[in-house]
Amino acid sequence: MKQQNTQTAIANKIKKWLETAQELSSEQFRFAIPITRLTSIKSLCQDEVAAAQFGLYLAKILQAQMQAESCPSHLSPSEWEIHTTVVANAVTEMERYIENPLPEGKQSLQQ
Repeated sequence: MKQQNTQTAIANKIKKWLETAQELSSEQFRFAIPITRLTSIKSLCQDEVAAAQFGLYLAKILQAQMQAESCPSHLSPSEWEIHTTVVANAVTEMERYIENPLPEGKQSLQQ
């Protein structure tokens, strides 16, 4: 029962994260985020497993968006390729770390 309550609490925090990400693109919250959202994000980051899984989720969204877009005008095609490669490598390392969370994997992610 306690595990289910914990999972529900984490799910609610992740929902707030997603709402915050959506609000950032709106005019109303372009330059400010309600403090309650920031508090929720901070508390979610205290759970390393949830933070790692949500970080991977965001990285995969970013990767999908990058794959769907062409090279931005402020980057050369070779620079864009470097960016997409870095993101792809990061997603791979994050997946590897979540499957087997060893200190070496954490160090690899930080690099």
